[in-house]
Amino acid sequence: MKAAVFTTPAQCKSCNSGTLDIVNSTITANTASGSLQSGGIGGGIFNGGTLGIDSSTISGNLAGGTGVFPGDGGGITNSSGSVVIQNCTINGNTVEAQVALVSAAISSWSKAPWK
Repeated sequence: MKAAVFTTPAQCKSCNSGTLDIVNSTITANTASGSLQSGGIGGGIFNGGTLGIDSSTISGNLAGGTGVFPGDGGGITNSSGSVVIQNCTINGNTVEAQVALVSAAISSWSKAPWK
């Protein structure tokens, strides 16, 4: 299987509300930016469905925010779905925030278990 490399602006990054399997891929150099009303979330991936990631790299993504609403989940944000991650590298993702309660790598608001 040929690997995919995603290096796109925030409007084209992975935003899942169905079922998405990412295999042998690289998701890098994406940005989710926010405003005074809403921080940028899910710099690399924003998931609200069923997400599987295998043998892939998620790095160098940014979730940015301004004001009281910080960015969150520089690499992955899981809002309400389920996520299974196997044999992956997730590093070098960042968050621009003025508060300390945010995640640069992975953020989950869901009660669904991670595997």
